[in-house]
Amino acid sequence: MLKNNLTVDSRTIYTLATTDDYRYKVYEELRKVKKQSLFPKDYLSQEKLAYSKLYADNRDDEYSLMISNAGSRIITYKGKQQKVYLYKVYESGDEYYQNPGEKPTYYLAVAGPFSTNPKDYNSTHELTGVVWEEEYDEKKIDELLKKYIVSSEEEKED
Repeated sequence: MLKNNLTVDSRTIYTLATTDDYRYKVYEELRKVKKQSLFPKDYLSQEKLAYSKLYADNRDDEYSLMISNAGSRIITYKGKQQKVYLYKVYESGDEYYQNPGEKPTYYLAVAGPFSTNPKDYNSTHELTGVVWEEEYDEKKIDELLKKYIVSSEEEKED
């Protein structure tokens, strides 16, 4: 509708922007037609878009990620200072239910990279994903992140 310059009810955009499943997709569609100004300011931040992208990319009918914030880091990626958002995640779904008293297995998730300018909401999301190879350890976040970046760069070279 927006591509054809038809009006879209701002309440529809707002409602979609409130959901983790659609926030990133709505922003991207608006960006493609140069109508980002229609995106609700309440949900316009790198962190909220990063969370939404990570959530939507790792969700299907059987499971989804349970996500909690683990901070952010400024990294050097492709020769530039860039920002990534970090999360502690575990899978939730029918086949992942824990036995009573058993704790879920957590992993590190990364979203980005983004510009270090917090008002630049665009990202290639080349690094958005979950580090499934090792369990989450708060003391090893930087080590896990570094390994993940190196393995991501190697995958892109192949």
